[in-house]
Amino acid sequence: MPVLSKEDNLYHIGLWVKDGAVGIGTISFYNISNNKYAALGHGITDLDTGKLIQASKGEILEAQIISIEKGKNANPGQIKGSFVEDNIFGDIRKNDNTGIYGYYDTVKSLEKYKEGIEVANNKEVKTGQASILSTVNNEIKEYKVNIKKVYKPGAKDNKNMVVEVVDKELLNETGGIVQGMSGSPIIQNNKLIGILTHVYVNDPTQGYGIFAQTMLEEINSME
Repeated sequence: MPVLSKEDNLYHIGLWVKDGAVGIGTISFYNISNNKYAALGHGITDLDTGKLIQASKGEILEAQIISIEKGKNANPGQIKGSFVEDNIFGDIRKNDNTGIYGYYDTVKSLEKYKEGIEVANNKEVKTGQASILSTVNNEIKEYKVNIKKVYKPGAKDNKNMVVEVVDKELLNETGGIVQGMSGSPIIQNNKLIGILTHVYVNDPTQGYGIFAQTMLEEINSME
C-alpha cells in the first residue's frame, strides 16, 4: 500500500528496484560426462547488502578483455571486458559461497589439458610450486604460483590455501591477482588442487584458493 510521506507529503511505495548482477569471472572446470561447470570459487553477492544473490536464472557469455587495471597495495586491480552477447556458453543454476554452477553448451580449454585432468583429494594439496590457468590477454595461459599455506577444509569455506603469484609475466601484466581472475584453476603435480578465489587487499601478489574437491562435490550435488 502506498504510504503518505511526512517529508514531501506525497505517496510512496516501498519497492527496491535493482538491475541484474553482471560481472567478469573465470570458468574453473567442467565435466564432459554431464555437461556441468563450476566457476569463480566464491558466490555472487549484492553490493549493497553483501549477501548472496538468490538468482532465479542467469547466463554465462563469452567476454572479450579490453584492458587491465593493475593491482596495487590497498587497491585491487581488475580485468575490464565486454560481453559477446550472441555467444552464450550456458546457464547459471546455483550460486553459493563456493561458486556458481550450471550447465554449459561450449567451453574453451587449454590444449595441454584437452584430455582432462584429475581432481586432487584435499589431503594431497601441499605447500610449494604450482600453477594457475588464467585468461589475461584473451588467451588461456599457465602461470607459476607458490602455495604458501594449506588449511584444513571447512564447510562452505572458500579460503583453504594461500597462493602467491611468482610468474614475472603475470606480475608485469596484472601486478598479481586482480578481479576477474577468480575461478582460475590451480594445478599441482598434474592434478587440479584448487580454484583462485580472493586477493589480499594489501598485497595483490597473494590471495586465497578453495579446494577443487569442494567445488566438485557441489557440482555433483546439483540437480
